[in-house]
Amino acid sequence: MHFLGVIACRRSLLLCRGLAGLALLVSLGLPLSAQSLESPALRAWKYSAAAMVTATALDASSSYGRVELNPAMAGQDGKFGGRAIAIKAGIAFGGVWLESRLLRGHPKLAKPLTIFNYVLAGGYGSAAAFNMRTR
Repeated sequence: MHFLGVIACRRSLLLCRGLAGLALLVSLGLPLSAQSLESPALRAWKYSAAAMVTATALDASSSYGRVELNPAMAGQDGKFGGRAIAIKAGIAFGGVWLESRLLRGHPKLAKPLTIFNYVLAGGYGSAAAFNMRTR
């Protein structure tokens, strides 16, 4: 199965596309000042944050309804459900919010945060691809 198979989730097609679409729209609308949009480093950070949140949504949608090994994410039935999605979304959006606040006072952090976000996006994307292959 190729990478597009991750996007076209089998059982949860609507959930997968809805979460990924919502994550992308919210991430691209990050609250940055008009001046910061002129900076290539901050623009790159914005795209990296969108990639990270979208990959998180793909990972969550590919895990939905499956047995979860992480006890903090598992529901009472031991599966990945709505509670886990809320936790993952809160961590992802909270992290992006925190990064955006850091960048307002320290714009030189844009490059390391961009790299960090792309590394996270790669990890979450790999997890989503693995989940889709093992369905």
